[in-house]
Amino acid sequence: MVAAQLGVWQNFEGGGGVATYFHGAFERLFKGSGMKDDLIKLKKKYPGYEVW
Repeated sequence: MVAAQLGVWQNFEGGGGVATYFHGAFERLFKGSGMKDDLIKLKKKYPGYEVW
C-alpha cells in the first residue's frame, strides 16, 4: 500500500535508493531551486565547515 502511494524504488545518485515521491521532491527542492549551487558556493567560502 505504501509503495503504491509513494512510488517505486529509485536508485539515488550517491548510492542507495529512495521512493520516487521523495526522489522527485529532492530533485525539485535541492537542485531545481538553486540550493545545490548555494551549498557549493558556501562550501568553497567556508572550507573548514562541516555539513550535517
